[in-house]
Amino acid sequence: LRLPWKSEAVDVSARVDPVDPKTGSKASTLLIKSAPVTISLDGALATTPELHFAGTIDLAIKALDRFGKWLDIDPPINFATPLAVKGAAEITGERIAIREAALTLGKIEMKGGIGLDVAGQRPLVFGSLSAGDMDVTEFLSPLWPKQAQGWKTEPLSNGLTPEQDFDVRFSAERVNLGIVRIANLAVSILAKDRALDLTLGGSKLFQGSAKGKVSIKPETGGYRVGLHGSFDNIDLAQATLALMDMRKIEGTTEGQFEFDSQGRTADAIMKALSGTTDLTISNGTLNGVNLASILKRIETRPLSAIRDMKGGKTEFDRVHLSATIQNGNATLDKAEMIF
Repeated sequence: LRLPWKSEAVDVSARVDPVDPKTGSKASTLLIKSAPVTISLDGALATTPELHFAGTIDLAIKALDRFGKWLDIDPPINFATPLAVKGAAEITGERIAIREAALTLGKIEMKGGIGLDVAGQRPLVFGSLSAGDMDVTEFLSPLWPKQAQGWKTEPLSNGLTPEQDFDVRFSAERVNLGIVRIANLAVSILAKDRALDLTLGGSKLFQGSAKGKVSIKPETGGYRVGLHGSFDNIDLAQATLALMDMRKIEGTTEGQFEFDSQGRTADAIMKALSGTTDLTISNGTLNGVNLASILKRIETRPLSAIRDMKGGKTEFDRVHLSATIQNGNATLDKAEMIF
């Protein structure tokens, strides 16, 4: 059977056997094929006392952005990325649950369970998935600033927070984000009524660890964003090189931060950023300047010391910094360096 749906041809084929008197169900298969998506079901169907299917499912979406446009929905990951799901499925009139699932999102492979519940006012996507290696560069790079170009000034997508509710947990042994390597990642995604919470329960990166939470909520004129977290035993040389392409400082750092902002673009959100941060750097080196030598020269030759401040390095035992940020501008509240 071929049916038209929004300018796409949809081929549907099905087989339903007679009722098995031992189980009260019917052996059934269903195949739906179209350009955006292919769905295959194979299992047992019962219609009393309520609709229930148990069997296997094979779902293949060629591109999430095209699939979303076809169904007039804004998917949470709106990229030209294929999605495939295979597993053991149980389907009722209000719920789809897939266990022992093998999920492939682009080049990312995950295993676990995932499902959809439509019994409430809003569809709920739920699941728990794990992966060995994940490369998420293609998903986060559209928001990340390119060197010397600054943050994106285009309006953020209306789908930045999903139309569906979410309760999904992810874990991965290793994650690549550009040149950043993260190990033992644990993330939860909770979304309700278009408010999104991303919680980093734990991770190992730059020889240390980090955890935190990002909250995003739509509001008039854009989004409100909240961010708080902490980090411990981070190799500062590795972190600044990977994130800022900077080689000026070395040491081990720990600290915490809490920020809040709002805006319609990534650039506007960064310019409206407000909050506090506190960090300590231990056993470090500041490259490109020798503070001890400069202080000595200031005592005897202050003018020449000011003219020639570059060169050398400063080794220190501890640096403690506390700062307040208001509308993108940072004020240093406390600075302490112990040589």
